[in-house]
Amino acid sequence: MNMRNNMDLERRLDEILVEEVSDKLPHLAAMLMSKKSEWPYKDKIDQQQLEQFILGLARFDPTGDRGQYVPYIVRLLTNKRPAIANRNPDDPLPAHEPVLRIGPGQDEDGPRILEALTYFDNNYKSANWKLPRDITQIKDWKILERMAVKAAKEGDDQQSKRQIDKERRRGAEKVFEITLPNREESYFYVYKITEPEAAVTYGMGSRWCTTSLSEFRDGYSYSRSVEQGPDGQILWSVPAWHPNAGQKRPLENMEIGSHRGYAITATDYLTTGPLYIIFRRNKTDNSGVGKGYQLMQITEDGTQIMDIGDDPLVRCSPATDWMFGHWQQAPGAPLQAIKRARANCGDYRGRPPV
Repeated sequence: MNMRNNMDLERRLDEILVEEVSDKLPHLAAMLMSKKSEWPYKDKIDQQQLEQFILGLARFDPTGDRGQYVPYIVRLLTNKRPAIANRNPDDPLPAHEPVLRIGPGQDEDGPRILEALTYFDNNYKSANWKLPRDITQIKDWKILERMAVKAAKEGDDQQSKRQIDKERRRGAEKVFEITLPNREESYFYVYKITEPEAAVTYGMGSRWCTTSLSEFRDGYSYSRSVEQGPDGQILWSVPAWHPNAGQKRPLENMEIGSHRGYAITATDYLTTGPLYIIFRRNKTDNSGVGKGYQLMQITEDGTQIMDIGDDPLVRCSPATDWMFGHWQQAPGAPLQAIKRARANCGDYRGRPPV
């Protein structure tokens, strides 16, 4: 998009910021459907669905039906991250990623943008606020998200740790561990995740959407796969394409630190198979005690290989590739996912065969 188009877009945003969501529909619809828009759903939606989708964006806006931030969300939807320079040409994953992943029936980043915008709305008038006070000037919404996460983390207490320990015992299995050669103080380990509660707790500290806890209120949730049963219990429905379509599963209302809700996104992902979270740990003393940290999360088929910022992995270190090379020899290893991940790693002396 050239500079003139950018200026026109900013001017249109400024003009409609003060309108109610319903009054903004023509402008926002035009933005989403324009030739310059990178929104991947624009050729798969009719006018009525488009209007309902835009009105529904108010649920990710802390001002609700006022829709103060809906134009900002729409602008994010029309953009994609630029292609990554020097990308491995053999990488089978897409070169572009949406800036914000929200679409009809696809609300993956919905809870995250709501958290970021809520933090902005609550704090931008503060005397200590260092970012622009005009939301349209903040191009990277994840800056707000990181600030919100940091603030929430400072408010968490020991109760959250006890809850995490409880949930971690379910649906997580360490399936691989290896120490780096000539570096016994450093090693990798991999957890296979099969339950949504484990996906949330083992992913804490990352920005993976599978760690999100979504609300369910007034008969509405962020996912169309969730409904409220006659006894008030929240139920997740197996999607139509799955062999077990129609089956329903009760969801647990989790509370971890300052976060509370249902692990809907993790449940959706686990429909297609387990997740794998890769950790690295550096021992700090002879007792072997050290702090482990996540490197990445991958799906079983390797269609998503995400770093801790929830961005697609574009390159990995020789040490990580060496770990992958040995993990692929372990029983039950997700070979397709490992092959795709290693496509982002360069060659080096002693590299295990791909």
